[in-house]
Amino acid sequence: MKKLIIVLTVCMIFGKSFSQPTGKTCVVTDDFLSAVLMTPDEKIEKAEWMKKSFNDEIPFSFIYNGRNSSELLKKWQRNDEIIETNPKYSLKRIQFSDKETGLICYADVKEFNDYPAVEWTVYFKNTSKTTTPIIENIEAVSTDIACPYFCGKPENRGQNEIHYSNGSQARMDDFISITDTLNYNATKTYTSITGRSSNDYLPFFNLKNGPEGVITAIGWTGTWKCSFTSRHWRDTVTIKAGMEKTHLKLQPGEDIRTPKILLFFWKGDMDHAHNMFRRFMLNYHTPKQNGKPITMPISCCTWGGMKEKSHLDLIKVIKNQKLDYDCYWIDAGWYGPKHETEEYQHMITNDWFRHAGNWNFNPTVVPNGFKQISDAAHDAGMKLLLWFEPERAVKGTPITLEHPEYFLQHPGDTVKKGIFKGLVNWQLNFGNPDAQKYITDFISEFMTKNGIDIYREDCNFYLAAYWSYNDKPDRIGMTEIKYITGLYKFWDELRSRHPGMYIDNCASGGRRIDLESLDRSVPMSRSDYCCVPTIDPMGGQIHNYGLMHWVPLNATINYTKPGYTYGFRSDMSAGVQFSLFDSHGTEKDGMSHVPEGYPYDWHKKMMSEYKKARPYFYGDYYPLTDITTSDKDWTAYQLNRPDLKEGMVMVFKRIKSKDIQEQFKLKGLDEKAAYQFENADSDKTLTIDGKKLMSKGFTINIENAPECRLWFYKKLN
Repeated sequence: MKKLIIVLTVCMIFGKSFSQPTGKTCVVTDDFLSAVLMTPDEKIEKAEWMKKSFNDEIPFSFIYNGRNSSELLKKWQRNDEIIETNPKYSLKRIQFSDKETGLICYADVKEFNDYPAVEWTVYFKNTSKTTTPIIENIEAVSTDIACPYFCGKPENRGQNEIHYSNGSQARMDDFISITDTLNYNATKTYTSITGRSSNDYLPFFNLKNGPEGVITAIGWTGTWKCSFTSRHWRDTVTIKAGMEKTHLKLQPGEDIRTPKILLFFWKGDMDHAHNMFRRFMLNYHTPKQNGKPITMPISCCTWGGMKEKSHLDLIKVIKNQKLDYDCYWIDAGWYGPKHETEEYQHMITNDWFRHAGNWNFNPTVVPNGFKQISDAAHDAGMKLLLWFEPERAVKGTPITLEHPEYFLQHPGDTVKKGIFKGLVNWQLNFGNPDAQKYITDFISEFMTKNGIDIYREDCNFYLAAYWSYNDKPDRIGMTEIKYITGLYKFWDELRSRHPGMYIDNCASGGRRIDLESLDRSVPMSRSDYCCVPTIDPMGGQIHNYGLMHWVPLNATINYTKPGYTYGFRSDMSAGVQFSLFDSHGTEKDGMSHVPEGYPYDWHKKMMSEYKKARPYFYGDYYPLTDITTSDKDWTAYQLNRPDLKEGMVMVFKRIKSKDIQEQFKLKGLDEKAAYQFENADSDKTLTIDGKKLMSKGFTINIENAPECRLWFYKKLN
């Protein structure tokens, strides 16, 4: 960890009341969202790339009938059409037509006016009455990026860097920030081959070349690959990305789409790049309510096997204790045939997995459905969230017997070990219009009848094997394309039918995070690492640190022991699940009754602290340390809201750290102003000069470990 060994003298004021930040009631403002961060140089960089790439060089590629598109498109008829223009962006369709075979290839290109960003999606359509030749090796992006700072000159020697994050695999280092060096004439390739887009890597990459770079983001909730190749003495890097495999013919009248691609150009430093990118994501790739990014909730999570009376009793406790929850969350285990359940099941070992596909109420659990529970939750001021896993159905459940044609199968679909050994999982085929209509109508009607406000979608198996097994040799990739396209239609239709609803995208915890899924959903449980109370809180710190570079709105499950502030703050993010359970640090305690003597005052303090902090997670993000998996380090970050003139600093001293003091240079402040800081754990306040905070640092003293400090600050007039 980088240490800034600077001692700072500050003015201390004790016992003075620190006013509540205005952000308590204002999660995100128009001023923040509409602020223009793009510099003139960034605007020029984007414009020059656009001029080059959609005129002389087309930034995607494919092989058609054995010939490269770079050769073919020059001969095909081209037609450019303006689809939409407004102050924020222009949308243009660039179409190429092959008169010989009737194939049309077109790209819908969106160029943003308020950000140095361009995104596009490539489509193919067969307009003829016969099958096309083979289309293969489709690269949704294939473009050269100039890297002038490493072009072989002695004063500029060095390497390009690729900054990215791990995917989610229920590990402590999920989403950890990683930097790879891209040497001359080398290639770095990243793939997600399981069928869940962020299982292996998060599909966001920042190619840094000296004081500038370009962020590449992929929108495809399936398999993908992305490569960076350094060429010509490092002065050019070729970026390619697309589905993992494509080799297919199109039937008469058939059309397909490819992954969405975003290029985001920047100049300056990495903080500027990522904070501009975060605001771009909030503006253009985040679900909205009333025209604003949704407010992420603080949720009380319960197990689906809990009986109706237990839910109603718990909601009564929440109401009587005046616990300020936004959401009452019911997870897996509420469905299936009539059978007894353990009300407080352990999620790894019990029967929730066995009954997927049978979405009837288990009458032992909720004999009357969820309407009474949702009414009680609404009366207590909470939305109701309910878990589904529509893509997986266990063979033998009613829908698999009634409509086996709705499902994809493959020889490896049988569970090989564990308590579910012998269970056969089938995959609901979203590429089948009848199957898509069935599940859309069922879930939509279910939500309406039961008063469900938030639809939680899980996906606990690897999809790609089903897709590839069901492809024909001359249709490789087609099953996946139709499936993913159908999945988007399903999500879009649910949102259209239920305008106030939003989707919680789980997929075994954060394994489906990409540009397209983020358009439609938010990850409210970003990693299954946090599903038991025995995990190390460092995991939450690491997940937060990496993911906040790319995805402002994310949340996690928190099973911290009652009274353990370090554990709660380690998981604090734009949203958090913070349950009323007797979590004493063993796996069996993960979901049990609220015990006698529960520390409600502490719980209320943590909830109030989170709601005070929540608006800042929508703001600018500044890592103040490197991030590691070492328990000997400190880690810290700053969140700043220039529109509110407020922010926060979060610092963690891990369990084996010996240092008692660290200094952190803050960022994004006004050097001519003074800032008042409030310690969240005491009445202590400090007033510190902005220039000193940025040039010398903010001193934090922590004697014990593990321990944390949370400071809120505001700019003084």
